[in-house]
Amino acid sequence: YKRRKTQKEHGYELTDSSGKNEADTEEDLRSYLIECDASIAQLQRHRKSLLHTILSHDEKRTRYENKMHQKQSARLLEKKKKEELQLEKLLKSIQQNQKKHGITCSVCSRAFVSSRALEQHFDAVHGHTCTHCGRRFGTSNSLHQHKSALNH
Repeated sequence: YKRRKTQKEHGYELTDSSGKNEADTEEDLRSYLIECDASIAQLQRHRKSLLHTILSHDEKRTRYENKMHQKQSARLLEKKKKEELQLEKLLKSIQQNQKKHGITCSVCSRAFVSSRALEQHFDAVHGHTCTHCGRRFGTSNSLHQHKSALNH
């Protein structure tokens, strides 16, 4: 007997060599059942093996991702520390120069390395104040626009 794929409910039907359906013998049915059971067992083992492989690789990927994030975080932290040290050095240098030259703003007490820097600061921060509300502007044009917009 040969197996031939058909549209039958169970997927196969038995035919003899001439292609005609023959009644299945008990021995043939047992043989097919044993073959099906073996195929099912093999597929289940393969499925378990695939699931194990997938889980194993998933765990490895998670570990590698965590290591990568740790290294990136460490690099960023180191970069931030270097930048903070550079800023501290720059700030100390600026403060030393300001103390050395002793030029300070009479309004806010901020120190400057030159009188030109103080002038620029004063004009930008304190130079143009609205007499109505006390708001400060860096340019006379900004103050004029403010007054016009609010009818001061």
